[in-house]
Amino acid sequence: MSEKISLKLDTLPVELIYRILDHLDPLVILCSLQNTNTRMNTIITSYQPFQAFTTLDVGHRRLSYGRFDWANIIRYNTTLTTMIFCKNNLDDRAISNLVRGLENNSTLISFDLSYNRIKTAGARDIATALKHNQTLETLNLSQNKIGIAGAISLAIVLKHNTTLTKLDIKSNSCGDEGEQLVTDALQRTT
Repeated sequence: MSEKISLKLDTLPVELIYRILDHLDPLVILCSLQNTNTRMNTIITSYQPFQAFTTLDVGHRRLSYGRFDWANIIRYNTTLTTMIFCKNNLDDRAISNLVRGLENNSTLISFDLSYNRIKTAGARDIATALKHNQTLETLNLSQNKIGIAGAISLAIVLKHNTTLTKLDIKSNSCGDEGEQLVTDALQRTT
């Protein structure tokens, strides 16, 4: 009778895991392997090609809510400086999950959430995250539906966030008044 041997990825020697990682897309590594356990995190962060992975572009992919734990990916990743989530049909619920990690992220500089379905509640969640984030410099929220209330929430937080210097809210159903509130708040921080 033959005995089955089952191996788990995280129990393999590091060199073998590196060879496996060589054949994977960085997005797969980030979304499927990172944050699974401490050993895998250590291996992934020491993997040379992953250290140079600074931009995550998942635009135009129609991401489904809950498929990946984006909050933890954003919260714990230490290499990403740019994230692009444009044209993904993300609604307020997905945005709420996504930006939870932004509060404690210390490397992200540019974040593109344009052309989604972000409304007032999503804009408020983004504003809450910006209260705590001290590294984000550019945020693109154009072509959403944050409305005047969302613009007001963002303008209020911009009075205290000194790192965000560019915020694009064009075509957001917030009118000239909302855009002007955000512009004025940004000018005070620069």
